[in-house]
Amino acid sequence: MALDMIESLSRFNARSGYNLQLRVGIHSGAVVAGVIGRRKFIYDLWGDTVNIASRMESHA
Repeated sequence: MALDMIESLSRFNARSGYNLQLRVGIHSGAVVAGVIGRRKFIYDLWGDTVNIASRMESHA
């Protein structure tokens, strides 16, 4: 999926003239998911798996 997302963005950039970039971090494992907020609801994920994927993405 990540490779398809990158390819799709490349095609979009070619059609639109933009130069958007995408980085992806993927890790598998257990996570906790939930909806937070009282007025504006946000779906979020927590856990070591999410943190590792985030670090992989930010250091790519």
